[in-house]
Amino acid sequence: MKLISRLLMSVVALCAIACSAPDNDMNRIYKNSATASGRLAACHGQKPQLATAADTVAYYMGYINGSGLGELIMSGQAPQEFVEMDRKKFMQGLSMAFAADSMDISLLQGIATGIQLRQMRDALNQDVPMSWDNDLVMQGFYQGFMQDRTDHLPAQLAQEKLMQSRYSIFMQNNAIE
Repeated sequence: MKLISRLLMSVVALCAIACSAPDNDMNRIYKNSATASGRLAACHGQKPQLATAADTVAYYMGYINGSGLGELIMSGQAPQEFVEMDRKKFMQGLSMAFAADSMDISLLQGIATGIQLRQMRDALNQDVPMSWDNDLVMQGFYQGFMQDRTDHLPAQLAQEKLMQSRYSIFMQNNAIE
């Protein structure tokens, strides 16, 4: 289930990226996926042609994961963003992920991590609403990831600072005037 969640988050991330520059990485991935997207539309309702064992493995890997997501959505157990998504755009994003070459995997992993951070931010904001500076989130992530702060902050201390600051905001938001 965790693997499906990560795959789904990567795919959703791809759907959220605009491909406006003619030579950027995402635009190249988008163009490479065009043929596969066209084939997807043509396969609607058709029985697959599974000529080899490898074909069977490939098809059923996709089928099991797609079926699992479809069942989660139909049962109401999927996150709301999956329930409300445009399925054609979702499939386009899935196609883009498979069209990416190995050099693009780091880009896709960054997108997936960005989505996870946004979901964490949104969850934190539900409990304690506040205005977020996305540039500071990015700076914090960069400095933690690259470990380039001269005054390295241990993760436990950073967690304590986060919780203290959230409590302070909570108290300000709920002060009786």
